[in-house]
Amino acid sequence: MFESKDFFNILCKKENLELIINFATKPYAEGSKSSKTSSLVILNQIITSLIDKQNKKGSKENAKSDKGGFDEDDDDMIV
Repeated sequence: MFESKDFFNILCKKENLELIINFATKPYAEGSKSSKTSSLVILNQIITSLIDKQNKKGSKENAKSDKGGFDEDDDDMIV
């Protein structure tokens, strides 16, 4: 379900994240163990997905800057 951009965007809305965080951080007597665990798993997946998206974006930007076929460290040319 995290691969769906629409679903992911709904999950990442501020009010929805607040609800999930509230489930995860309720005092032990107020929430069930399974709701806490599920909320933490969802938060972990959101964070992991955001990190993956940033890494993919960064690698695309690096590929664009390396189009010449030279590494960024190849500034010293011998003529």
